Amino acid sequence: TTTTTTTTPPPPADDKKKTAEDPAASCASSEQQQQQPPKVVAAFELVSDASRKLLEACASGDAATALALLADDDVEDLDLDAPDLVGRRPLHLAAGASAAAVVAALLDAGADPTRLDDRERPAYFHAADKKTRDAFRAARAALGEAAFDWTKAAVPEPLDAATRAAKKQKDADKKKRQRERHKVAKHRAAEQARVAAEEKKAADAAAAAKKEAQRAKNAKLCDNCGENILAITKTPFHRLNFLYCSSACAAAHRRAQCAEAAEARLRALQQH
Repeated sequence: TTTTTTTTPPPPADDKKKTAEDPAASCASSEQQQQQPPKVVAAFELVSDASRKLLEACASGDAATALALLADDDVEDLDLDAPDLVGRRPLHLAAGASAAAVVAALLDAGADPTRLDDRERPAYFHAADKKTRDAFRAARAALGEAAFDWTKAAVPEPLDAATRAAKKQKDADKKKRQRERHKVAKHRAAEQARVAAEEKKAADAAAAAKKEAQRAKNAKLCDNCGENILAITKTPFHRLNFLYCSSACAAAHRRAQCAEAAEARLRALQQH
C-alpha cells in the first residue's frame, strides 16, 4: 500500500503586510490618496465661469459687477445658488458683505434664501447690518409669502409700505422724546448753573463783607483827621498816646490840644 502525502500550500500574504514590506507600494498608495480631491472642491469645480464671477463679486462686495451679471441677459450658465468651497451661495456672500442692493437683486432674480451653507445657516444669518436685513424683509413683502419658505429662511416679518411708515413714525417719536429729554436736561443744567452762580455770588459778597468788617476792626484811625492810618502809611506817627497818619496831623492835633488847654485855663480864671 502506497501512502500519498499532500502538502497544503501556505496562505497568501496579507496585502497590508506586502504594502508595509514594499516601500514603493506604500508611496504609490499615498500619492493616489493625495490625488483624490475633497468632495467640496470637486463640487466647486463644477461651477460655471459666470457663477464663479458672481460668487467672487458678492464675496468682495463688488455690487457693480454683481448687478451687471444679474442684469445681463446674454450671460450663460449663471447659477444664482452656486456654492463656494464652504457651501455659501451668492446670497450668503452678498449678505455678509453688506451689499443690500445685490441681496435685493438676487432675491428678485430668484435666488433661494432657504439654501444653507455647510454650517446649516441661511443667508439671512450672514446679514451684517440693518440695511441688508431690511432688504430681505422688503423682498419678503414684495415677492409674497408663497415665493419661498421665509420661516425656514429665518427672515422676519415682511417690511411693506405700512410697516415702513409705522417704523418711520416710531423712529420719529423716539427722536422727539430724545429731543425733549435733552431739552429738559439742558434746562435743568442751566437752572443748576444759575443757582450755583447766585450762591457763589452771595458767598463772595459775604466773604467780602466779613473781610471789610475785619479790616475795619483792625484799622488804626488818625486821632486828628479820623482816616485809616494803614491806608495812608504803614508806619503811624506817635505822640504821647496818640497816633497820626502824618506829621502834619500830629502838629495840627498838638496845636488844637494846646488851644483847648489855653481856653480851659482862661475860663477857669474868669470864674474866679
